[in-house]
Amino acid sequence: MNKKTILVVLGISILGGLISGCAEKNVKKADNYDKNKATVIRIGYQPGHGQPIVSDELGFFKDEFEKDDVKVELKQFAAGPAIIEAFAAGELDFGFVGDQPAVQGRANNIDLKAVASYSASESGNGLIATNESGIKSIEDLKGKKIGYTVGSVGHQLLFKYLEKAGISKEEVELLNLSPADIYSSIISKKIDGAVTWEPYLGMVQKEGTAKLIADGTGYKYNVNVIVGKEEFLKNNPELSSRLLKVFNKAVKWSSDNREEILNLIEKRSGIKKEVMRAGFEKFDQSLILDKKKIDSISDTIEYLKKNNTIREEVKIEDLIDTSYLKEAGIQ
Repeated sequence: MNKKTILVVLGISILGGLISGCAEKNVKKADNYDKNKATVIRIGYQPGHGQPIVSDELGFFKDEFEKDDVKVELKQFAAGPAIIEAFAAGELDFGFVGDQPAVQGRANNIDLKAVASYSASESGNGLIATNESGIKSIEDLKGKKIGYTVGSVGHQLLFKYLEKAGISKEEVELLNLSPADIYSSIISKKIDGAVTWEPYLGMVQKEGTAKLIADGTGYKYNVNVIVGKEEFLKNNPELSSRLLKVFNKAVKWSSDNREEILNLIEKRSGIKKEVMRAGFEKFDQSLILDKKKIDSISDTIEYLKKNNTIREEVKIEDLIDTSYLKEAGIQ
């Protein structure tokens, strides 16, 4: 082997070593990236959502993540559509929303995945009417002023009521209101009725300002989901599964400590626990996304597509990802 050939071979060997070394460093960096990229987990929730409140108040977040120098930030929103807007603005990593806001978010190309359920019920949503409205049944909605929150689970339920009663949307005066505005508008009698959810259903009934006309029984088994930002989930799979473990711990604690959780929710939301109590019993709070829940979400997708509420195709397998529940040993 001549001198020139030796130099070429030596150069190739050194270059190969450098490439190999860089690759090894990059692999290690990728591992560290997955585990340590997130130092804050930002979660959006709504009044009455027990899992994030319990996890924060009882130190479950701290117990799980403090050793990794990861903090959890909670932000309360009035309703699911506002949480989806916060995802679109890049302000959240996880959120607690109804299935309709989740589907609409996905249809609008927001990179969301439904990774767990946080509550499901037929009776947790419903139609309320003021005592002076003259509304005694769904058929009485014609010509009335009815509030609902566009893009929420109440949106779909209202239209299902109207369809079954043979009432067109044009025959009802519909007002897009936040849940808090629905509550105040019912009290001030600015509207005749509204379709909303707990704890607002319980609040107006407890105060005697309105009565429940119908809930979702026979109309819609409503599934509420925990959605995660797809980029966050992919970059932080371990943290994401551990977060679901924390929420599952909160669910188990809550089932054994009903009075204490009502006290904690009252402390955080300002909603009286006696108002919360009846509504709290209506929901299955299991995180598992079983066939019944997935079928219900599929029905929501079909309903929204049929009514042109969404124009982009949303496939159930693209929206739901149960792998994080499985990794957490929950599903």
